[in-house]
Amino acid sequence: MKEERILKELKKKYPEISYLGFSLRHLALFNVDELIALLNVNVDKAYEIKLELSRILRDARILSGKKIFSLDEVIKPKIIIGELFLPLGIYKVYGEGVDDFLNLFIPITLKSFPESSIILADCENTLNTEGIKEACIRNNVENFNYRIGITYPTTSEELEEFLVFNVPQIIEKDSIIALLVYNVDAILGNMKSTKEKMEYLAYLIDWVRRISIMYNVWGILTGKYGYTKMPGKTVYVFQKGNLLYAETEKENALLLGEVYR
Repeated sequence: MKEERILKELKKKYPEISYLGFSLRHLALFNVDELIALLNVNVDKAYEIKLELSRILRDARILSGKKIFSLDEVIKPKIIIGELFLPLGIYKVYGEGVDDFLNLFIPITLKSFPESSIILADCENTLNTEGIKEACIRNNVENFNYRIGITYPTTSEELEEFLVFNVPQIIEKDSIIALLVYNVDAILGNMKSTKEKMEYLAYLIDWVRRISIMYNVWGILTGKYGYTKMPGKTVYVFQKGNLLYAETEKENALLLGEVYR
């Protein structure tokens, strides 16, 4: 394959990446600072590697910075829940209606993409799997028991390892259409300061965003209470009870016509 050949050439030029066992796309998920730490290289070499990857992966969208896509550009593929269009992207959902949202999103997504699966990190082992099972049965979703892969991280380190190292490899081996991180609050609750929580959440959201863009999957993060907003990083879908709503005119405009990716 073309990417395998290019990766082989890249390894010759930069021996530091040989031991990782990553694909080109997995390697391209890392930013310059992360490449420095991952490969133990200086900043100049990290920039060279990142530039090479950007040139090679011309079909992948740029992972850094903010770009706005009109709804028409990303309308396919899409998920429709009620009257709300959910184009490919990353969403943050919180409040009392999270489980109701997932009971809609999961079966509708699996039914819309019958050859694909969902991977899910349950951070508190409290996901209502029976409710999801019943929703899949009601929606006549085939083989749903084999199409939802669940892991149970209990620390920020475990969740980070899952997202950074495991998820890209899973997506590249299997047909995955969505990545869900359920109840992020459980992980954040182990942190002492609000600053630490917000920095980790920003890092977490950014990694889910990169994965969503590189591999064209939906990214869903859920919690009970909501968090500080980070405009330009994500599309925020706020929820109270069973209702999806936008808190500001800007967010409403996003939901109606534009998606931050």
